[in-house]
Amino acid sequence: MGGWLEGGVKAYIGVTRCGKTTKAIADARVDAGRTRFPIVTLNLGASLSFSDQPHASCADEVLYDVYVRRVHPKVWRPAGEAERWKFWKMVAHHGGVHVIVDEIKHIANSDKIEPAFAEAVTVWGHGKKGPAFYYVTAQRPSFINRDLHQAFDKLYIFRVAKGVDAKRVHDEYGCGISCKDEPCELSPLLTPKFKRGQYVEVSLGFEDDAA
Repeated sequence: MGGWLEGGVKAYIGVTRCGKTTKAIADARVDAGRTRFPIVTLNLGASLSFSDQPHASCADEVLYDVYVRRVHPKVWRPAGEAERWKFWKMVAHHGGVHVIVDEIKHIANSDKIEPAFAEAVTVWGHGKKGPAFYYVTAQRPSFINRDLHQAFDKLYIFRVAKGVDAKRVHDEYGCGISCKDEPCELSPLLTPKFKRGQYVEVSLGFEDDAA
């Protein structure tokens, strides 16, 4: 494994039922198949995607499965910030895990960000057991706190709402990053028309050495 050369954050942005959570789960499974690290799923928004699955009762149960049993824990909906704090501190220290954060706005929106989460994502890229990988979803680009952008490796833009959301995606991640000339795949005219499951991938991390 590449140690600190791996890990980081993949962000998935799009309206409800556009396919972003499905892809986040699929990507986490592919990556975990390579690293053999456990996958933790934080169901912060009580998504229907996880409604039929058993849920973990507390942070201790999740952490025991991850760092003692080294198995995928049950889907987890934290009871509050204290439970999340305990989890993020352990992840920052140990690493070696894949973390899906569904509906990140509950802990890192435009107004505030939980310090323990920000530190785990932006400071501690590698722990005692290896790098940490994050997969965060948001319905709107404004729901992702700007302080997290420095940690992004890849961004997946699904269908977004017309107007402010489409323009913000284009202005921040469009021409000059994903393309050189108009018309851009991230044009405010195109992203609101994406079909379910359709997305544009934007690379924000370092280029691969082999590239």
